[in-house]
Amino acid sequence: MAQNVYSLNVVGYVNVTVAQGFNMIANPLDDGAGNILDNLIPTTADGSTVYAFANPGGYTGANYTDGVGWDDSGSVSVPPGKGFWFQAGSATNITFVGTVVQGTTTNTQPAGFNLIASVAPVAKQLGYTVASGETTTNTWFFQAGDGDTAYTFANPGGYSGFNYTEGLGWDAGANGDGPSIGVGQGFWIQRAAPGVWIQTFTVQ
Repeated sequence: MAQNVYSLNVVGYVNVTVAQGFNMIANPLDDGAGNILDNLIPTTADGSTVYAFANPGGYTGANYTDGVGWDDSGSVSVPPGKGFWFQAGSATNITFVGTVVQGTTTNTQPAGFNLIASVAPVAKQLGYTVASGETTTNTWFFQAGDGDTAYTFANPGGYSGFNYTEGLGWDAGANGDGPSIGVGQGFWIQRAAPGVWIQTFTVQ
């Protein structure tokens, strides 16, 4: 007997614009197939290179050539929550297609440098919690630790650094809430000690 089947999955797309040269970006949607480059970015500017970073382990890269594709796509997986470098052969747009990750997620970072992103496809400052009078079931708040430093990157412009001190918060950023992180943007977090970023997100 046929029955009605309901799905809570929310499928969508996000366009990320990259400049020629280095860009620190992220995949904000889960493609359900390992989030490897062949699936996420099947075509892009000739001569582009992706560098994914793991702590420990360091960098893993893949190069893109017109008519050939990615030379090492299977070794580079960039799921939501993981930032990566995209060195564009020329300015272009990247369209990520997939499912919005919902529920509670835990993004774990060892001490030292970690190239990460928000699992939830929302744009906020790292220190944002909930505004006065705001009602929401979504929790963005980044669980920073004393001595942590965040680094964002812009092309052009380069790096901007933000330090976190327990009891004082972030030392830069509007309203003391630290750097603004956009949808599809990666950033470095240098952890003084191991930490986690626990997010809860539900599409309203």
